[in-house]
This record gives sequence, structure tokens and C-alpha cells, in this order.
Amino acid sequence: MDGQCTSPVVSMLPLNALNHPEIRTAGAKLRLHFAFNSALNTGLNGLYRSTFTNDAGNQVSIVTTQFEATYARRAFPCFDEPAYKANFSLTVDGIPPSYTALGNMPPVSNATNADGTYTVTFGTTPRMSTYLLAFVTAPMVSVTTTAGVHNVTVSVYAVARADNAYKIAYALDSSARVLDYFEATFDLAFPLPKIDMVAIPDFAAGAMESTCTARCAAPRVACCSAHARDDVPVRACVQTGASSRTAKRRCWAMRPSPPPPSCSASRWW
Repeated sequence: MDGQCTSPVVSMLPLNALNHPEIRTAGAKLRLHFAFNSALNTGLNGLYRSTFTNDAGNQVSIVTTQFEATYARRAFPCFDEPAYKANFSLTVDGIPPSYTALGNMPPVSNATNADGTYTVTFGTTPRMSTYLLAFVTAPMVSVTTTAGVHNVTVSVYAVARADNAYKIAYALDSSARVLDYFEATFDLAFPLPKIDMVAIPDFAAGAMESTCTARCAAPRVACCSAHARDDVPVRACVQTGASSRTAKRRCWAMRPSPPPPSCSASRWW
């Protein structure tokens, strides 16, 4: 920090102290740069590893995130409270060539590494809280359409199994209809270029909106259980539609500062 090294102890406490003379100077502006390592969790929060069984019967690993409510701090140093907002620039490295990488924003660059993996850099997000940041890398199948007044790209992803391609068709139709409905209901057009819905094999919540900013953004929904229930197709449709509606409804409720009138994000949980 300003050419000096400091070693704060990282924990799950609300905030950690950084000791530096200029921090105690009223009105001082500091730029902090952290070099850090983060563990890949085996639980269902922070930055964690999930698995699924592919068509050949092999276990395949994926990497994903769940930062709500206060688990972003498990992945990177941050002020992990919803009142604090920032623009996030994300680069993911070492991605296997058969994997798809998704983030809150569309990718702006792709580069192949010497070992055959690739690196993707995503566009900078609008100002948002830490818990809304999300990314996933996995071998996936997807379906895509457009919806809304600005022809937003709407995509639904599921892990790469032969039976998943047709199962996500209903989720795509539901997502497009829900976007049109909420734009009309709230008279607020979706301002960002895409919405991704991703079925995560192991996910702590039924649905999670990620990147709800100026109006709404790219929700990531754990609707895997809704698609995997061949024995209850009607319930699958209901669960998938409910997950889509829940995530998108939250996008209009959780707003950044300054928001439109009567639309505001909570300062704390």
C-alpha cells in the first residue's frame, strides 16, 4: 500500500483493519493493490468446486461461485457489505479448452495459453455489491434467444450431458417471457447486453440473481434439479419457471445507488 507491505489477517469478520498512517488522514484517497491466494472450497459458498457425472460415467469438475450473503470475502479481499459498490473487472485463467466460461458481463478478449488452456477477460461491470459478482467455468450445452425492447441475448446453460440440451428449452422460453413481463410491469428496460441462466449441479439456494445493477442484469439460477427430474416433468416446469421469475424479480428490487425513485438496495442484510 503506497509502496509499503501490510499483512492483515483475513477472516469471516465483517471488516478487517489495515494499518497505514494515511488511512487516518481525513479526505485521503488511497489505491490498494492486493496479491492474494484463495482456496477453492468444497462447500457451497465462496469460490467452490462442484461436480457432475458425464455421459461416459466420469466425474467432471466445474468451478462456480455463491457470494450471497457475505462469502465474496472468501474469494478475494473486499468490503463485503451490500452498501459498498464498485465496478468489477474479471479475468479467468487456465480454463480447459472444452469448458465454457461465463461472467456477469460478456467477454472482451480470449487468449490461448501455451498449455492449451485459455484465458478470458470479461467486460467491466456497472457499480454493484460484492455479493452479485459471479462466474462459472464448466463444459456446458446452451440455448439462446433474444427478448426485451433492446433484444437482450437470453441464454440458458446446463452441464454437458446429452439429455440436457432439450431439457433447457422450457427454461429459455420462460426466461424470455419473464423478461418481457417485468420490463412492461416496471416500465424499465433491461440495460445490459445479456442474461445467462446456468443450472449448477450443487447450489445452496433455489435461485440467485447476479449483477442487479442500474435496472437488472445477468441472473444465474440454480435450476438443475428442475431439469433433471424426468419423473416429474410438470413439477420441473413449475420449478424452472419459479426460479426464473424469482431471480429476475429480485433484479428489479435490488438496486445500486443512486437508483430510480422507490428502488433501492439494502445497506445490510
